[in-house]
Amino acid sequence: MTAILLPAPARPRSADARAAARFADRDALHRSPRRLRSPHHRTRPGHRIALRPAALLAAFAAYTAVYCHRTVWFSPDTVGQLEWTVRPFVAVFSALFIVAYAQRELSGRRGALCSRPMVLLGAWSYAFYLLHQTLNRYVQDTWGRMRPDNSALFTLCGLAVAVIALSWALFTYVEEPARKWWSRHTPRRLAR
Repeated sequence: MTAILLPAPARPRSADARAAARFADRDALHRSPRRLRSPHHRTRPGHRIALRPAALLAAFAAYTAVYCHRTVWFSPDTVGQLEWTVRPFVAVFSALFIVAYAQRELSGRRGALCSRPMVLLGAWSYAFYLLHQTLNRYVQDTWGRMRPDNSALFTLCGLAVAVIALSWALFTYVEEPARKWWSRHTPRRLAR
């Protein structure tokens, strides 16, 4: 990822000047990175590959199509090899997708990941992490494994909606009240 290195400000002498400098630095962080660029702000030299989220999604869709049709298009040996590529490919595509959106944000363009629904999903993500496998296991133990046909898609969509709703409830009624309580009752010496 690219980093914007700000030059070190001159050391102010008075307490008021130090406070004003801290406020100015904080204010500078909230501005668009495009506004921060000037001849005095330098970045590390070197070539950076500009990743495009749409291109990465297209590449991931192509990989998914190849993987889904692997038994028809390829020999059994190749099918076995493709089955071992799923987790590494998903990990690499996910990492590149995150980097692509980070580059997009640093250039001053807002993307879909900054939308309110995505921010809320990010806030609920820990609760989602805690609940998704438990609910999947409960459904599997209660009704058995899903059949490998199109009805599985509807079951997975229903599970996703249920887990997101439960994640919201866990965040709203457990996690956030606990965080607020803890922030009110944390001793000042530990709050720094």
